[in-house]
Amino acid sequence: MSGPTVVRPSAFHSPVRKTRLLLASLPIFAGLLSEDGQVLECNFGPLGGPLEDRTDWIGRPFEHGPWWDYSEGSRAAILIMLGRAKNGHPASEERLYRKPNSDMGVMALTLTPLFAPYGQPDAILVTAVDVTERRRETDTADHIAHDMAHRLRNSFTIMRTLATRADPDEAAHLSRRLSRVRDSHSLSYRYLFFDVPIQDLVEATIDDRSQLTRYEFDPVGIPAEHAETLMLALGELALPGHKAELVAQRIGADRLTLHWTESAPRPEADMPQGLSHVLLKTVPEQKMQGTVTIDNGSSGFSWYLDFPLQTRDAAETA
Repeated sequence: MSGPTVVRPSAFHSPVRKTRLLLASLPIFAGLLSEDGQVLECNFGPLGGPLEDRTDWIGRPFEHGPWWDYSEGSRAAILIMLGRAKNGHPASEERLYRKPNSDMGVMALTLTPLFAPYGQPDAILVTAVDVTERRRETDTADHIAHDMAHRLRNSFTIMRTLATRADPDEAAHLSRRLSRVRDSHSLSYRYLFFDVPIQDLVEATIDDRSQLTRYEFDPVGIPAEHAETLMLALGELALPGHKAELVAQRIGADRLTLHWTESAPRPEADMPQGLSHVLLKTVPEQKMQGTVTIDNGSSGFSWYLDFPLQTRDAAETA
């Protein structure tokens, strides 16, 4: 026994209806233009916009769409793409467009000519997808590359300064200083989008962890631009044969203190002099806008750094 006969309206079988249903199901913008660039059909939804905008666009020139009516230059660029497609050449570009909420975005727009049997374009297929986030990521990557190149140039300047100011007999000490610059780059790259944890910074700096008899720290991150400065300073403090304590403590929401103490006073020969004094005191004060106190008294040797801290988390919630 056969089932009931289903009668479908003829509209479901029409090419226009089939095209409309097909376009509506696509996850990207898709449209069909006549050979002269008039909009025959489009789904419009994936890139936003009210239904009436789509309806108003159908039957009008493609370049009159609401995405690029913010400037004549934008429409002119679309006309150039249309000209190539009308002549039988696919055109694909990333174009700036205005979203329904008036924000600006970037779309990857492609115009593909469809050829009739006799060889001439008789229609143009349009596809577009929003690539704003991908473009932002690319721009961010370019910014990061520029930032890393800038840090590298700064590091070479530091290296030249270290080499010219260091005593020729201090080759081993100079080598350790340059290693700090190299390691700071590795840390900055590892935590490209985050603050550098103070614990990781200390572990990368202190070659002999048993030198620290006590190490306390708040779980706080250091802005990447300060990593190099702190690693150079801590590298100057960590002298062989000197046992020390290190306390890293957050003060309030926007300050951090580092306190390096040794129970016995340092001999005069081990006190920071020349370049070591610059790296321990002047550089942190200038680079980090903080205050440094160095003391060598009967109670022992002490280096204290207090500086303003603006972590990424704090900046985002400010």
